[in-house]
Amino acid sequence: MAIVLLSARSGHRLANAVMAALVITIALSLLHRWTVYERLWSEYQNFAFVLNSLVYAWGPLLYLYAYSLTQGSLNHRQWLHFLPLALAFLGMNLPLWTLSSTGQQELIAHMWVIQQDVPGETPMMGRQQDVLGETHIWGLPHSLWHPMMTYLYHGILSSVHMVCYCLLVLRQIRQHNRRLEQHFSSLEKMNLRWLHALSIACLAVMGFYLVFNRIPTIVGGPIDIAGLGANLHLIVIVLLLYGIAISALFQPSLISGVKQASGSEPIRPGTRDHRPSHNDADSPVSNAAAATRDTQSVDTPPQNSGKYRRARLDIEEAHRYKIALMEAMEEQELYLDSDLALPDLARATGLAAPRISQVLNGQMNQNFFSFVNSYRVQLAQSMLLDSETSGMPIVELALEVGFKSKSSFYDAFKRVTDMTPTQFKQAMKTSPEVDDEPA
Repeated sequence: MAIVLLSARSGHRLANAVMAALVITIALSLLHRWTVYERLWSEYQNFAFVLNSLVYAWGPLLYLYAYSLTQGSLNHRQWLHFLPLALAFLGMNLPLWTLSSTGQQELIAHMWVIQQDVPGETPMMGRQQDVLGETHIWGLPHSLWHPMMTYLYHGILSSVHMVCYCLLVLRQIRQHNRRLEQHFSSLEKMNLRWLHALSIACLAVMGFYLVFNRIPTIVGGPIDIAGLGANLHLIVIVLLLYGIAISALFQPSLISGVKQASGSEPIRPGTRDHRPSHNDADSPVSNAAAATRDTQSVDTPPQNSGKYRRARLDIEEAHRYKIALMEAMEEQELYLDSDLALPDLARATGLAAPRISQVLNGQMNQNFFSFVNSYRVQLAQSMLLDSETSGMPIVELALEVGFKSKSSFYDAFKRVTDMTPTQFKQAMKTSPEVDDEPA
């Protein structure tokens, strides 16, 4: 899988390389599991925990995959994400390396119990005292109890570590979608919904692992490492991460969208920023506001403040820009273009794309995505209430009003109306009067 990822030709080779590294760490973790089962550690005790700390690389690599996929690049500071991996390596191995050879063998024998190899024998649970009066816990002398608990607590820490990075992945995807919504009216193949779903599944698996594996082990003692309970979480998490790896192979390039959403991609040729002028008869915005420009201006949300810090609009001018945008959308029906992007609207109105974003965010309190889809949903509402089109299949209706898929249509429709299309039709049928305005 790693070789396939590294050799795949795509627009996000860096992200594929990060995913290949994740796949390799998973493979090494599986290899370690196999060496434990084959009891190879009994001959090489000093290396028993060397690969155990690799689980601390899973979360950072998954996050860096999402980061490189949505940002297009990484920087040297990203290496700090692997600091817990280095600390875990030392934390797991140093307690083992400080023990004698006999102590190492006894610790490992109680830590990795393979019950079917020793039928009838299970580790002693609870506190007991031997004939010399030395306290034993789980059948271990007190001197070995600390390394044992250190190893078990690392299982909890690594799970919490993975949970934190899954949450970071979800946050990165959310920020990515917000950036895209400033520039695109459709996010199909760019919203990383598959990565979002698999990350949530990883969260669920790690929660299952904590509740049904790590905590019972600490409370009740070692469990059979060959049993299903000790391996089910590992099987599922590996399947999920390999599912992410396979999906990565089919993910279309996001580089163009990422560059445009971050403002590094120039506006398409033909787009002009029409400052209102007496000599510009074709401009959709008159020059009246330019003569009355005062200290009042339209503020943009914090995430866009730096982008427009040197290009603030006064209230009247922004209002005229708003009217120009609405007229262009209504008269030219631009929203019917399922691939409509911010530069397309900029070219149609003669305004610069940053100006449009400024007016949408500051004057209309919405982004480009919601602005365009509100027109699509309004048309869909009219068609759902029209006797000639009310019986049209939902998929056909969605395509007719400018959406690319049924799922995106449902999401947008519910966001605007708080109802599904079916619920909307039923509500309008039971309503004594049907308004022309959207619900």
